[in-house]
Amino acid sequence: MAKLCQILEHVHREKLSLSPGKLQAFMTEAVFACIGPGGVSPDFSKLTVVVNWKVPEDTSHLEGFLGLTAYFRDLVKDYAALEKPLHAVEIPNGTRKAVNQRIMKAHKLQPHWKEEHTSTFMSLKAWLVSELVLTAPRFDGTHFILTMDTCKDAFAGVLSQKIRMTLPGGKEVT
Repeated sequence: MAKLCQILEHVHREKLSLSPGKLQAFMTEAVFACIGPGGVSPDFSKLTVVVNWKVPEDTSHLEGFLGLTAYFRDLVKDYAALEKPLHAVEIPNGTRKAVNQRIMKAHKLQPHWKEEHTSTFMSLKAWLVSELVLTAPRFDGTHFILTMDTCKDAFAGVLSQKIRMTLPGGKEVT
């Protein structure tokens, strides 16, 4: 309770807002994957967010999408080459974070967005919902890590564990 109060106080102090409809507290379990005869697969209800993700209209939304895909970059071969066209979209430079956010939200992508960008965007979405490598959580004493991020417009968290594995390209990662 004390930690939850600290988080809520921080949200209030920074003048952020939370959507009560999206907040789930005091859960005893969380669905993150489906386990069946084919192994571990993503929870498809969670993937609808990615499937329904609209083509970004401004630089801020493009940056948010690239941030999501970059989190999983080690799991896809040649990720940098795949996402390169989206980094080629003309993006303005800002100075301070608040100024940069205003500039990025005001910078509309439509005049710069080409079919190549749409194709890349759709490819990254398809990759996120079909080729993720999921591992079931270990309850053998391996610590869970809760990584949280907040900004003016969003609040997110990822629950993970450090597990050693070999990627399809042969690279070993933790």
